[in-house]
Amino acid sequence: MTKINNLISAEEIVSMIENNNSLGWEHLYDRYSPMMYGAILKLTSNEKLAEEILTESFLQLKKNISLLKNRKPLYLQLLQHTYTTAAAIIKNKIIIPHEENEVAEMFPLVNGLMQRQLSLSNIAAMHGMTEVEVKLNLHKEVKQMRNKNRNDFKLYAVL
Repeated sequence: MTKINNLISAEEIVSMIENNNSLGWEHLYDRYSPMMYGAILKLTSNEKLAEEILTESFLQLKKNISLLKNRKPLYLQLLQHTYTTAAAIIKNKIIIPHEENEVAEMFPLVNGLMQRQLSLSNIAAMHGMTEVEVKLNLHKEVKQMRNKNRNDFKLYAVL
């Protein structure tokens, strides 16, 4: 891709995109992707993941051009959008250490709440349950964890 002239304003770039002019996307990418990529690298040091997040950010912009139509300066809108996209992707890519995989498989609801920090409604949707069923099953999982680890935990009274 050739270097784009920086004399084109942000408003003109958005206007070009709204008019289905592919040069608008080239201008947007050339001018703002380094800033967006740098912001992503502050959230994760994984360059492959950062590239994936940058790509996803632009794909979401392409699907929802209205994200570019705001009274805020374009660079602030893009940073906010990039941060939101990055946070969602990073949250879903949390890697559980190998020794904890067994616990995650045995107690998927507790894992969803504690490790992945999902909401009850998200867990319910993922497991095809109602929120009430999730709460009941969470209670069962916690009881199982307590019983499984009863011998591992010894409580001592401090006198």
